[in-house]
Amino acid sequence: MPGILADGQVVGYVDLAGEEPDRRELGYAIGPSARWARLGAAAARLGLAYGFGELGLREIEAEAVDANRASVRILRAIGMVETAKGEDEDFLGAPSYYRRFVISAARWQTRKPDMV
Repeated sequence: MPGILADGQVVGYVDLAGEEPDRRELGYAIGPSARWARLGAAAARLGLAYGFGELGLREIEAEAVDANRASVRILRAIGMVETAKGEDEDFLGAPSYYRRFVISAARWQTRKPDMV
């Protein structure tokens, strides 16, 4: 997938990793952090739209470090459902852990209008 552009500059990317024909893992990054609030949810939403609309995926997974509240908030806002606790992970020098999320094509297609 292409990079995310803002004001004519590449500020991040979105990817759908994996080799399963109907399931991938969403990843995205935006920088600098001042752009995160405005572009993070949009990048994640575009990744889901591409995965379900263009690739015909059945399901998309993602994970976020618990201490990274902005990432957790974005995954919930785009309709992803938390499924499990993942591996331990440090975040900015503090102990934390991954939270795993998933969304199905059916849930994406019937999402509420107020979802990001």
